[in-house]
Amino acid sequence: MFPREDLLSLLYKDRDVSIRFIKMLAQDVKEKEKHLLQLAYASVRQRVAQALLRVHGQYAEGQNADLGIRMSREDLASIVGTATESLIRCLTELKEEGLVETHGRDIRIVDKARLEKLAQR
Repeated sequence: MFPREDLLSLLYKDRDVSIRFIKMLAQDVKEKEKHLLQLAYASVRQRVAQALLRVHGQYAEGQNADLGIRMSREDLASIVGTATESLIRCLTELKEEGLVETHGRDIRIVDKARLEKLAQR
């Protein structure tokens, strides 16, 4: 964090910094708009698949890519935009289909290709 006056001064003086800042804000707006459209039109199963892939992509890197995600059901339901009970039901279905494995708070993606296909429907 740095003082507001310094940021404004930099934005007013350096055109390249201003352009990059605007592009960064525009990208963030695009992502939020896409997320809102998904909440409005995608099924709970699609949103769960999308959320699992998004969270896995953010936190599973390199050698840890196979470890999975450790997250409470309440937190994941909040990301998906659904009730915890609906999320749990959907995770159970995905587990029965062999797409994910669950152990307590741990969720591991077993069949990423099929989960991605479900997320794109």
